[in-house]
Amino acid sequence: MIATVTLNPSLDRTMTVNALVSDDTNRALAIRSDPGGKGINVSRVVRELGGRTLALGLLGGHNGQLIHRALEDEGITSAFNWIEGETRENLILHDLSTGEPYRINAPGPYVRPEEGDRIQRKIAGWAERPDFIVFSGSVPPGLPKEIYRGLIEEARSKGLRTALDADGTALSAGIEARPTLVKPNRYELERFTGRTLEGESAFLAAAEDVIKRGIEMVVVSDGPRAAYAMSATEAWIATPPAIAPQSSVGAGDAMVAGIVHRLSLGESLGEALLWGVAAGAGAAMTPGTELCHLRDVSRLVERVKLRRVGSLAIGGT
Repeated sequence: MIATVTLNPSLDRTMTVNALVSDDTNRALAIRSDPGGKGINVSRVVRELGGRTLALGLLGGHNGQLIHRALEDEGITSAFNWIEGETRENLILHDLSTGEPYRINAPGPYVRPEEGDRIQRKIAGWAERPDFIVFSGSVPPGLPKEIYRGLIEEARSKGLRTALDADGTALSAGIEARPTLVKPNRYELERFTGRTLEGESAFLAAAEDVIKRGIEMVVVSDGPRAAYAMSATEAWIATPPAIAPQSSVGAGDAMVAGIVHRLSLGESLGEALLWGVAAGAGAAMTPGTELCHLRDVSRLVERVKLRRVGSLAIGGT
Protein backbone atom coordinates (compact mmCIF):
# COMPACT_ATOMS: atom_id res chain seq x y z
CA MET A 1 0.00 0.00 0.00
CA ILE A 2 1.22 3.49 -0.93
CA ALA A 3 0.28 6.36 1.40
CA THR A 4 0.50 9.96 0.23
CA VAL A 5 0.54 13.25 2.12
CA THR A 6 -0.78 16.39 0.40
CA LEU A 7 -0.58 19.44 2.64
CA ASN A 8 -1.84 21.89 -0.01
CA PRO A 9 -4.36 20.05 -2.22
CA SER A 10 -6.45 21.78 -4.84
CA LEU A 11 -9.57 21.52 -6.90
CA ASP A 12 -8.19 21.75 -10.44
CA ARG A 13 -10.50 23.22 -13.06
CA THR A 14 -9.46 22.86 -16.70
CA MET A 15 -11.05 25.11 -19.32
CA THR A 16 -10.45 24.46 -23.00
CA VAL A 17 -10.68 27.39 -25.44
CA ASN A 18 -10.09 27.71 -29.18
CA ALA A 19 -7.61 30.53 -28.72
CA LEU A 20 -6.91 32.91 -25.86
CA VAL A 21 -7.46 36.53 -26.86
CA SER A 22 -6.98 39.67 -24.80
CA ASP A 23 -9.64 42.32 -24.21
CA ASP A 24 -12.43 40.10 -25.54
CA THR A 25 -14.68 37.28 -24.38
CA ASN A 26 -13.04 33.85 -24.18
CA ARG A 27 -15.65 31.11 -24.22
CA ALA A 28 -14.86 27.68 -22.82
CA LEU A 29 -15.49 24.72 -25.11
CA ALA A 30 -15.19 22.26 -22.22
CA ILE A 31 -14.77 22.43 -18.46
CA ARG A 32 -13.33 19.63 -16.33
CA SER A 33 -12.78 19.42 -12.56
CA ASP A 34 -10.37 17.02 -10.86
CA PRO A 35 -9.02 16.54 -7.35
CA GLY A 36 -5.48 17.91 -7.41
CA GLY A 37 -2.30 18.35 -5.46
CA LYS A 38 0.85 16.32 -6.03
CA GLY A 39 0.22 13.64 -3.42
CA ILE A 40 -3.39 13.23 -4.48
CA ASN A 41 -2.20 12.81 -8.08
CA VAL A 42 0.19 10.08 -6.93
CA SER A 43 -2.64 8.24 -5.18
CA ARG A 44 -4.86 8.51 -8.24
CA VAL A 45 -2.19 7.03 -10.50
CA VAL A 46 -1.28 4.25 -8.02
CA ARG A 47 -4.95 3.30 -7.99
CA GLU A 48 -5.07 3.35 -11.81
CA LEU A 49 -2.00 1.10 -11.97
CA GLY A 50 -3.71 -1.47 -9.74
CA GLY A 51 -2.12 -0.62 -6.40
CA ARG A 52 -3.63 0.13 -3.01
CA THR A 53 -3.33 3.66 -1.74
CA LEU A 54 -4.29 5.89 1.19
CA ALA A 55 -4.49 9.66 0.70
CA LEU A 56 -3.68 11.84 3.71
CA GLY A 57 -3.44 15.59 4.03
CA LEU A 58 -5.45 18.70 4.79
CA LEU A 59 -8.85 19.59 3.32
CA GLY A 60 -11.26 22.40 4.06
CA GLY A 61 -14.53 23.95 2.99
CA HIS A 62 -16.70 23.29 -0.05
CA ASN A 63 -13.74 22.55 -2.34
CA GLY A 64 -12.45 20.05 0.20
CA GLN A 65 -15.79 18.25 0.21
CA LEU A 66 -15.75 18.07 -3.61
CA ILE A 67 -12.24 16.57 -3.56
CA HIS A 68 -13.21 14.05 -0.88
CA ARG A 69 -16.26 12.88 -2.84
CA ALA A 70 -14.30 12.69 -6.10
CA LEU A 71 -11.66 10.46 -4.50
CA GLU A 72 -14.37 8.24 -3.05
CA ASP A 73 -15.90 7.92 -6.53
CA GLU A 74 -12.49 6.78 -7.84
CA GLY A 75 -12.23 4.13 -5.12
CA ILE A 76 -9.41 5.89 -3.26
CA THR A 77 -9.34 5.52 0.52
CA SER A 78 -8.58 8.78 2.32
CA ALA A 79 -8.03 9.96 5.87
CA PHE A 80 -7.73 13.75 5.57
CA ASN A 81 -7.64 16.15 8.46
CA TRP A 82 -10.13 19.00 8.12
CA ILE A 83 -9.06 22.62 8.53
CA GLU A 84 -11.02 25.85 8.93
CA GLY A 85 -9.76 27.39 5.69
CA GLU A 86 -11.08 26.72 2.17
CA THR A 87 -9.01 24.35 0.02
CA ARG A 88 -7.61 26.28 -2.93
CA GLU A 89 -8.84 26.15 -6.52
CA ASN A 90 -6.37 26.11 -9.42
CA LEU A 91 -7.15 27.01 -13.01
CA ILE A 92 -5.69 25.37 -16.11
CA LEU A 93 -6.40 27.03 -19.46
CA HIS A 94 -5.88 24.78 -22.48
CA ASP A 95 -5.38 26.83 -25.66
CA LEU A 96 -6.17 24.66 -28.70
CA SER A 97 -4.53 27.11 -31.10
CA THR A 98 -1.11 26.59 -29.52
CA GLY A 99 -1.61 23.31 -27.67
CA GLU A 100 -0.19 24.99 -24.58
CA PRO A 101 -1.69 24.72 -21.08
CA TYR A 102 -1.56 27.80 -18.84
CA ARG A 103 -1.67 26.93 -15.15
CA ILE A 104 -2.63 29.46 -12.46
CA ASN A 105 -2.01 28.13 -8.95
CA ALA A 106 -3.51 29.72 -5.84
CA PRO A 107 -1.30 29.88 -2.72
CA GLY A 108 -3.68 27.87 -0.56
CA PRO A 109 -5.51 28.60 2.71
CA TYR A 110 -3.83 29.66 5.93
CA VAL A 111 -3.25 26.59 8.08
CA ARG A 112 -2.76 26.87 11.83
CA PRO A 113 0.31 25.03 13.19
CA GLU A 114 -1.87 22.78 15.34
CA GLU A 115 -3.81 21.73 12.23
CA GLY A 116 -0.57 20.68 10.59
CA ASP A 117 0.58 18.84 13.72
CA ARG A 118 -2.30 16.41 13.33
CA ILE A 119 -0.59 14.87 10.31
CA GLN A 120 2.49 13.99 12.34
CA ARG A 121 0.36 12.52 15.13
CA LYS A 122 -1.50 10.41 12.56
CA ILE A 123 1.78 9.00 11.24
CA ALA A 124 3.00 8.36 14.79
CA GLY A 125 -0.15 6.40 15.63
CA TRP A 126 -0.38 4.38 12.43
CA ALA A 127 -1.52 0.80 12.85
CA GLU A 128 -1.12 -0.33 9.22
CA ARG A 129 2.37 -0.02 7.73
CA PRO A 130 2.38 1.26 4.13
CA ASP A 131 5.09 0.10 1.73
CA PHE A 132 5.91 3.75 1.00
CA ILE A 133 4.69 7.10 2.23
CA VAL A 134 5.04 9.90 -0.33
CA PHE A 135 5.44 13.52 0.78
CA SER A 136 4.98 15.90 -2.11
CA GLY A 137 3.91 19.35 -3.15
CA SER A 138 3.91 22.87 -1.80
CA VAL A 139 3.45 23.90 1.83
CA PRO A 140 0.41 26.13 2.54
CA PRO A 141 0.67 29.49 4.32
CA GLY A 142 0.97 29.16 8.09
CA LEU A 143 3.03 25.97 8.12
CA PRO A 144 6.85 26.01 8.25
CA LYS A 145 8.58 25.36 4.93
CA GLU A 146 10.70 22.75 6.76
CA ILE A 147 7.65 20.67 7.77
CA TYR A 148 8.56 17.69 5.60
CA ARG A 149 11.73 17.16 7.63
CA GLY A 150 9.76 16.42 10.81
CA LEU A 151 7.19 14.29 9.00
CA ILE A 152 9.88 12.19 7.29
CA GLU A 153 11.77 11.78 10.57
CA GLU A 154 8.58 10.55 12.23
CA ALA A 155 7.94 8.07 9.41
CA ARG A 156 11.55 6.84 9.50
CA SER A 157 11.30 6.30 13.25
CA LYS A 158 8.48 3.86 12.45
CA GLY A 159 10.69 2.03 9.95
CA LEU A 160 8.69 3.30 6.96
CA ARG A 161 10.15 3.91 3.51
CA THR A 162 9.59 7.48 2.39
CA ALA A 163 9.64 9.45 -0.86
CA LEU A 164 9.98 13.23 -1.22
CA ASP A 165 8.95 15.36 -4.21
CA ALA A 166 9.18 19.05 -3.37
CA ASP A 167 11.05 22.24 -4.22
CA GLY A 168 13.06 24.96 -2.49
CA THR A 169 13.27 24.88 1.29
CA ALA A 170 10.76 22.01 1.48
CA LEU A 171 13.17 19.91 -0.61
CA SER A 172 16.43 20.92 1.06
CA ALA A 173 15.06 20.56 4.60
CA GLY A 174 13.33 17.29 3.71
CA ILE A 175 16.59 15.84 2.36
CA GLU A 176 18.16 16.44 5.79
CA ALA A 177 15.75 13.81 7.18
CA ARG A 178 17.18 11.26 4.69
CA PRO A 179 14.07 9.98 2.89
CA THR A 180 14.43 6.69 1.02
CA LEU A 181 13.74 8.27 -2.37
CA VAL A 182 14.01 11.85 -3.65
CA LYS A 183 12.47 12.82 -7.03
CA PRO A 184 13.38 16.34 -8.18
CA ASN A 185 12.97 17.52 -11.72
CA ARG A 186 15.78 19.22 -13.58
CA TYR A 187 15.02 22.74 -12.35
CA GLU A 188 14.45 21.70 -8.74
CA LEU A 189 17.78 19.89 -8.70
CA GLU A 190 19.51 22.87 -10.31
CA ARG A 191 18.18 25.13 -7.56
CA PHE A 192 19.21 22.62 -4.89
CA THR A 193 22.76 22.11 -6.20
CA GLY A 194 23.27 25.68 -7.42
CA ARG A 195 24.55 24.65 -10.84
CA THR A 196 23.20 24.27 -14.37
CA LEU A 197 22.71 20.71 -15.54
CA GLU A 198 23.73 20.02 -19.13
CA GLY A 199 24.52 16.53 -20.38
CA GLU A 200 24.33 13.09 -18.80
CA SER A 201 27.47 13.44 -16.69
CA ALA A 202 26.14 16.62 -15.06
CA PHE A 203 22.85 14.94 -14.11
CA LEU A 204 24.63 11.89 -12.73
CA ALA A 205 27.08 14.03 -10.75
CA ALA A 206 24.21 16.05 -9.23
CA ALA A 207 22.30 12.86 -8.35
CA GLU A 208 25.45 11.48 -6.77
CA ASP A 209 25.73 14.58 -4.59
CA VAL A 210 22.26 13.82 -3.22
CA ILE A 211 23.11 10.14 -2.66
CA LYS A 212 26.12 11.20 -0.59
CA ARG A 213 23.76 12.99 1.80
CA GLY A 214 22.41 9.64 2.94
CA ILE A 215 19.62 9.21 0.38
CA GLU A 216 19.08 5.64 -0.83
CA MET A 217 17.65 6.47 -4.28
CA VAL A 218 17.43 9.57 -6.45
CA VAL A 219 15.35 9.94 -9.60
CA VAL A 220 15.71 13.09 -11.71
CA SER A 221 13.24 13.89 -14.48
CA ASP A 222 14.18 16.04 -17.47
CA GLY A 223 10.84 16.28 -19.23
CA PRO A 224 10.59 14.46 -22.59
CA ARG A 225 14.38 14.23 -22.90
CA ALA A 226 15.42 11.70 -20.24
CA ALA A 227 15.12 10.51 -16.66
CA TYR A 228 17.96 9.42 -14.39
CA ALA A 229 17.90 7.03 -11.43
CA MET A 230 20.77 6.36 -9.02
CA SER A 231 21.51 4.47 -5.85
CA ALA A 232 24.83 3.81 -4.14
CA THR A 233 25.42 0.80 -6.41
CA GLU A 234 23.73 1.52 -9.73
CA ALA A 235 22.74 4.23 -12.17
CA TRP A 236 20.17 4.16 -14.97
CA ILE A 237 19.09 6.45 -17.81
CA ALA A 238 15.67 6.13 -19.45
CA THR A 239 14.56 7.84 -22.64
CA PRO A 240 10.80 8.38 -22.91
CA PRO A 241 9.00 7.31 -26.08
CA ALA A 242 7.87 9.87 -28.62
CA ILE A 243 4.24 10.81 -27.95
CA ALA A 244 1.72 13.44 -28.98
CA PRO A 245 1.66 15.50 -25.78
CA GLN A 246 -1.47 17.26 -24.63
CA SER A 247 -0.58 18.47 -21.13
CA SER A 248 2.41 18.10 -18.82
CA VAL A 249 0.24 18.70 -15.73
CA GLY A 250 0.67 15.79 -13.32
CA ALA A 251 3.30 13.99 -15.41
CA GLY A 252 5.90 14.20 -12.65
CA ASP A 253 3.41 12.92 -10.09
CA ALA A 254 2.53 10.01 -12.38
CA MET A 255 6.25 9.21 -12.59
CA VAL A 256 6.54 9.13 -8.80
CA ALA A 257 3.49 6.85 -8.61
CA GLY A 258 4.88 4.44 -11.17
CA ILE A 259 8.23 4.27 -9.38
CA VAL A 260 7.00 3.73 -5.82
CA HIS A 261 4.32 1.29 -6.98
CA ARG A 262 6.87 -0.94 -8.70
CA LEU A 263 9.36 -0.64 -5.83
CA SER A 264 6.59 -1.70 -3.44
CA LEU A 265 6.22 -4.86 -5.54
CA GLY A 266 9.88 -5.67 -4.91
CA GLU A 267 11.15 -4.71 -8.36
CA SER A 268 14.55 -3.17 -9.10
CA LEU A 269 15.33 0.53 -9.39
CA GLY A 270 15.78 0.17 -13.16
CA GLU A 271 12.41 -1.54 -13.60
CA ALA A 272 10.76 1.07 -11.38
CA LEU A 273 12.26 3.85 -13.52
CA LEU A 274 10.90 2.14 -16.63
CA TRP A 275 7.35 2.20 -15.27
CA GLY A 276 7.75 5.70 -13.86
CA VAL A 277 8.77 7.11 -17.24
CA ALA A 278 5.92 5.26 -18.96
CA ALA A 279 3.40 6.61 -16.44
CA GLY A 280 4.73 10.15 -16.87
CA ALA A 281 4.47 9.88 -20.65
CA GLY A 282 0.97 8.46 -20.31
CA ALA A 283 -0.10 11.46 -18.22
CA ALA A 284 1.36 13.86 -20.80
CA MET A 285 -0.86 12.24 -23.46
CA THR A 286 -4.08 13.24 -21.67
CA PRO A 287 -5.66 16.71 -21.58
CA GLY A 288 -5.63 18.98 -18.54
CA THR A 289 -5.38 17.08 -15.26
CA GLU A 290 -6.75 13.77 -16.52
CA LEU A 291 -3.51 11.87 -15.65
CA CYS A 292 -2.63 8.49 -17.20
CA HIS A 293 -4.52 5.31 -18.05
CA LEU A 294 -3.22 1.80 -17.40
CA ARG A 295 -3.81 0.73 -21.01
CA ASP A 296 -1.51 3.50 -22.25
CA VAL A 297 1.14 2.92 -19.60
CA SER A 298 1.28 -0.82 -20.34
CA ARG A 299 1.88 -0.06 -24.00
CA LEU A 300 4.41 2.71 -23.38
CA VAL A 301 6.57 0.54 -21.08
CA GLU A 302 7.60 -1.45 -24.14
CA ARG A 303 8.81 1.73 -25.87
CA VAL A 304 10.91 3.27 -23.09
CA LYS A 305 14.65 2.91 -23.76
CA LEU A 306 16.46 1.94 -20.56
CA ARG A 307 20.19 1.52 -20.08
CA ARG A 308 22.43 1.00 -17.12
CA VAL A 309 25.46 3.26 -16.84
CA GLY A 310 28.46 3.48 -14.58
CA SER A 311 27.99 5.90 -11.68
CA LEU A 312 30.73 8.42 -11.12
CA ALA A 313 32.47 7.83 -7.85
CA ILE A 314 30.28 5.56 -5.79
CA GLY A 315 31.19 2.29 -7.40
CA GLY A 316 28.39 1.61 -9.88
CA THR A 317 28.91 -0.81 -12.76
